[in-house]
Amino acid sequence: MFFGLDLSAGKLIALERQTATIRGKAKFGGYGGIKVASEFKPGKSPVRFKQGERPQFVVRSFAADVSTFDPNTLYVLRTLKKKRDKRELVMTESHGPLGLGGATANLAEGVVPVTFEKFGEHSLKIASEKPLPPGEYALSHRAGMMDLFCFGIDE
Repeated sequence: MFFGLDLSAGKLIALERQTATIRGKAKFGGYGGIKVASEFKPGKSPVRFKQGERPQFVVRSFAADVSTFDPNTLYVLRTLKKKRDKRELVMTESHGPLGLGGATANLAEGVVPVTFEKFGEHSLKIASEKPLPPGEYALSHRAGMMDLFCFGIDE
């Protein structure tokens, strides 16, 4: 589980936990390709941070105890695309009629660079390298994009 870190109040903030709904959608009856995405409702997370802040997060992790382990291989911060009343994370898109033009899956798309630092005995502190622009975001285990911990940055 990931938590927001409020250093001024000395407490952890529960992030919005979402389980992905995977949807496949044919464009133009399949002739324009197919898109597969994880979807989350509503379109905006109830957990909000202010623009200009560099929010920090905490995750309990065995990687905190192993100095030779790179936490970037375990955890990822991603931007989510806002689409009307939902947020989405595109997993793959195919091109051409019925996907015959090939497919792309760029798992690095939307990844936000972060830094990790040991926090306490068994946890890691996560912070973005730069202030986050307004939008919707999610923290997750890199291998499992089904359970995400979401938040947003307001303008």
